[in-house]
Amino acid sequence: MQSMDDQKQCMVSKVVLANGFQIRHFLRAAPEEGVLSGWVFLFGNEDANYSGNIENYVTVGLRTIVEHNPGVVHYLDYPDGAEFIVDESTGQVIPLHEEPEDMPKQAPEIPSPVQEPLLRARDADEQKEESSPDFQPRRPKMPKVRINPMVWIKHYPLWPAVIALCWVPPVLITVFYSFLMGALLLAGCLVTKLLYWNSVYARFRNAKAAPAMVISATPPLIAVAMNLAKDQGKYPAIRVAKYPAKQIENQSLKKGMRLATVAKPAGKNDDQPHWRDFSFVPVPCATNDKIAISRVLHSFSERQWAELELRISQIPTPYKEGLYTVSGKGANWQNS
Repeated sequence: MQSMDDQKQCMVSKVVLANGFQIRHFLRAAPEEGVLSGWVFLFGNEDANYSGNIENYVTVGLRTIVEHNPGVVHYLDYPDGAEFIVDESTGQVIPLHEEPEDMPKQAPEIPSPVQEPLLRARDADEQKEESSPDFQPRRPKMPKVRINPMVWIKHYPLWPAVIALCWVPPVLITVFYSFLMGALLLAGCLVTKLLYWNSVYARFRNAKAAPAMVISATPPLIAVAMNLAKDQGKYPAIRVAKYPAKQIENQSLKKGMRLATVAKPAGKNDDQPHWRDFSFVPVPCATNDKIAISRVLHSFSERQWAELELRISQIPTPYKEGLYTVSGKGANWQNS
């Protein structure tokens, strides 16, 4: 077994850092001269564009990775070209290539990281459910998101600006005309402000996480998927809307970019088993908390992303804003 050299370092995806040093994929490139060991640790959902950009990595000591993932130490003797994935439900390490003859054939399991995982763990029942052809993805439990009013105002400035301007006449009336009348108008402005921000926070109360994808950079359009069923059934829908910025977390919008949103159904049909519509808010438009954004983004399974892409392929082009119901296997729209 390789001795832990405090000087040895490795490359770690920034997604791993955002998720408490939890790893799901690791591989070894040819070691370089000096302190770099050649090991690269990934969270497991980085796409080719992300993983191919050196700016998305940081260099940390191997000991730091081992402290949070003790089982990794069993694999540090493997030569360059070795590559492994970790089953997130069992912790079992699975080699992606044939193991060298002088290496152990039975790989030990990697214990759960010391820090509490930020990614929602799926139990065995859920995995069994996903193997079913009639699988309906569960909406992941909505991770807690703290709204940053300044971030919200940056992306949605209209009504905050209108409310701010409404304070000007009452102040002038209070100073130059009537204190009582001005005070009453100021009270009205305060109530309006409170009602507005209550409506903003209400969009996150009892909301569900919903995957979204950039479908056009110019104009900036995103597509969000949601099942509009009230209780039972499957009523898949896509809403296409403008993204209120040219960047997501300081990255320019690119077609195919994934992002997290929170969504709520709207327009209740009393005589129908589904809602008429839904509204959503992109999480990066409400907070700059990278950990919270990462929690929501990584709460979706790859099957949910694949289903989103399939639904997007069914809506007409050129893309236009609006709500689109999506037919297909298992959809119940024909029964409504």
